[in-house]
Amino acid sequence: MTPSNWKNNRCGENLNDRQRQGLLVILAVVAFVYAAMSAYEWDQRKPLSITASSAQNGPVVVEITGDIQAAGIYHLEENTTLSELLTRIASIDLSVAASAPELGRVLRNGDAVRIDSNRHLHLGRMEGTTRLALGIPVNINTATREELIMIPGIGEKTAQGILELRRSSPGGIRKMEDLVAIKGIKGKRLEKLRRYLYIEGTV
Repeated sequence: MTPSNWKNNRCGENLNDRQRQGLLVILAVVAFVYAAMSAYEWDQRKPLSITASSAQNGPVVVEITGDIQAAGIYHLEENTTLSELLTRIASIDLSVAASAPELGRVLRNGDAVRIDSNRHLHLGRMEGTTRLALGIPVNINTATREELIMIPGIGEKTAQGILELRRSSPGGIRKMEDLVAIKGIKGKRLEKLRRYLYIEGTV
């Protein structure tokens, strides 16, 4: 091989090396751009929750249901209104929600907000099973037999006793102390049940 041919081959090899390096750089840039775009799209798909400026572990637990990204359980600060909650959820159209008569209502522990397909708001209370799972007491005068049995310390006989006491009491059970009329419920057991049961209007 002549010196001139040797030089030409070396130049070709160097050019190929530079091409490979350039290709690797291009591939790295493409991979970075793709990863960044994918992360952005994933972030856009994530359900928006309460903004970081508000309590994530506040004392008021509220459920939002409906075919929306924001559906879920929210832990709010005390005295949070329905309007304030909705303004923190990007997928709620406040122009539609503005017709809700209770928009200024202060949300209570165990409230449920359902948003239907027409974006109308419906306020109510969480299902008893959901409340118990979250450690929120259930209304003794509306709890079902199944919900009562879920409560620690209440079996089928005690649940039946509560239902019978409810039926026999005009206006329902008016105070927790009435439960001592049920066989097996006395002082200590009654105090334990206070964690899981409440009477509407007393809390």
